[in-house]
Amino acid sequence: MIFIDFFVLSAARKFNIAYAILVLLAYTSVLISPGLFWPATFIALLVPLIILLEFSRLVYLLSKQSRHFVFPLGLILLGFPFIKATFPIFQDRSERDKKDFSVLSYNARIFNLYENKPVLSEEMIKWSAAHSADIKCFQEYYNLDNDLIFGTTKRLSHKGEWYHFIQPAVVNRIGAEFGLAIFSKYPIVARGMIDIKKQSTNSAIFADIAIGKDTVRVINVHLQSIGFTDADFAINPKQKMAGIKNIIEKLKIGFIGRDKQLKKLEVYLEKSKYPVIICGDFNDTPYSYSYFKFKRYLQNAFEEKGKGLGFSYNGTLSFLRIDHQFFSEDIEITDFKTELETKFSDHFPILAGYKLKKQP
Repeated sequence: MIFIDFFVLSAARKFNIAYAILVLLAYTSVLISPGLFWPATFIALLVPLIILLEFSRLVYLLSKQSRHFVFPLGLILLGFPFIKATFPIFQDRSERDKKDFSVLSYNARIFNLYENKPVLSEEMIKWSAAHSADIKCFQEYYNLDNDLIFGTTKRLSHKGEWYHFIQPAVVNRIGAEFGLAIFSKYPIVARGMIDIKKQSTNSAIFADIAIGKDTVRVINVHLQSIGFTDADFAINPKQKMAGIKNIIEKLKIGFIGRDKQLKKLEVYLEKSKYPVIICGDFNDTPYSYSYFKFKRYLQNAFEEKGKGLGFSYNGTLSFLRIDHQFFSEDIEITDFKTELETKFSDHFPILAGYKLKKQP
């Protein structure tokens, strides 16, 4: 009997050690570049499951008044950066004044052009034009000049009254533009494209925007897409391994692609002489290398002023937060909102209010 007890205890200890190693690997995997070791990114996807499990263990052990509650508590404390990224400690909205400004970021899914529902597209474009944000950044933007519905540049700029910068990644045979767009109530004093990937609709642009006597650089990004379709998740039981391999391969391509794009964006973050706001469709969750890389330079708007879980994807995997706004230390955030009531696209718009800090 003593031998059996010893064997069970030994096996439990081995399991605990292996589990602790797995947790530490998951927590540190966000620091490993996918370009160096792409499987690390898959390990990072375990983080939310680990945190959920540890919270459950903590509650159970506390209910049993077990002294072993310190183990899940320790793992939860180690994972605090992930907890904050998942469920931020909400802070009250700050008071806005006339010098404050707001930024909307929205993956518009080319205003539902391919849905072939003109009424839906019309409603979506009207909403985008009427939104009260001072600066609007669109990914998967679409414009066809002189079209009654899809002449979006004219409509969103209020017939040229708003400053704007449109950078089409693709122009088709009828002259329709697909790409990124920035609209601003404030003057755009400089603009440009950040070449993160050639011959792709995934790209990045910036606009230096004069707000009063100050200038802010707004970067609008659409990073490497994974390209999932509903068919990818409808795996044929007879071809299960092939289906899983296809999903893994698409994830791998996305992870490595975004890593390369991030290296080019870093140059603009490091060399910018202005405060920076970078927003858009990052196609990466808060448990990723790119997310934590951005956090080395910038603060995340959702973490600072968000509430709830902030899911921004309105598709099959509706539990994802892949649209983000980051801002530099020269800027103070006043409020943040994921506009869940706006369901035109497969992404929800995200809106943040900012103010420039007074320089000493």
